Amino acid sequence: MARRFVNDFKANHAGNPGSLSLKFGTFFGCRLDIHVSFALQLAVTWLVYFHQISGFPGFIRSTSLVLIQFACILLHEVGHVLVARGFGIKTGETTLYCMGGVSKLSRLPTTRWQQLTIAMGGPLASFLIAMVLFLVAKVTFGQNNPVSDTRIQLLMSLASANMLLGMHNLVPGFPFDGGRLLQMVLATRLRNTRAIQIPSWIGQGLSIIFGLSALVYNPALIMNAFGIFAGARQQAALSGPAKPDVAMAPWPIS
Repeated sequence: MARRFVNDFKANHAGNPGSLSLKFGTFFGCRLDIHVSFALQLAVTWLVYFHQISGFPGFIRSTSLVLIQFACILLHEVGHVLVARGFGIKTGETTLYCMGGVSKLSRLPTTRWQQLTIAMGGPLASFLIAMVLFLVAKVTFGQNNPVSDTRIQLLMSLASANMLLGMHNLVPGFPFDGGRLLQMVLATRLRNTRAIQIPSWIGQGLSIIFGLSALVYNPALIMNAFGIFAGARQQAALSGPAKPDVAMAPWPIS
């Protein structure tokens, strides 16, 4: 199993130099890659939670929370994919980072409305999941004590995580969806290459600030900073001249 993962990573790295991602599988006909920063962040998260409760209960809790974190980010990307598909645009590849992902579309959106709707598909999916979980917690366990009922605590934690994920992705820098919105605004005044580079630079700058803060307050979050930096750099790379053998449009969604 480990050898297969290593071989998949080498094959993907050979086809996409600097990608540092591993093919995980497919969903909705879209290839799913996991960036090394996200994989390491999941591992760190698992170890942190397992350290809090050791033994088999800690293993179950840690594994469940890591799978839930993975599912939240994946569903965020599904929101983008489904909205794009509604416009007849297929998604050929999605790479998951710590705070979201980058997806490559089969063609460019033809209107500003399509760009805006696709960009907001992910945050709206996260906000919708959060609202549903809040509602379920209220309707199903509303009469219970939220302090002592672990089911309420779990639902509220999941809802808060999705709400936070949606809000984070509105930050005006790549690889966040807010960076895509900023690019749309800049593209009305600047050429498209520059409109992509500026949000990428902002994202890389924010990742450095976040990384320095993580070193001081919570070193476990350092991989998040690395993931943001890598995602922002990938967006910048896609603003360069398109390669003849690449069919995907250089308009990734986060």
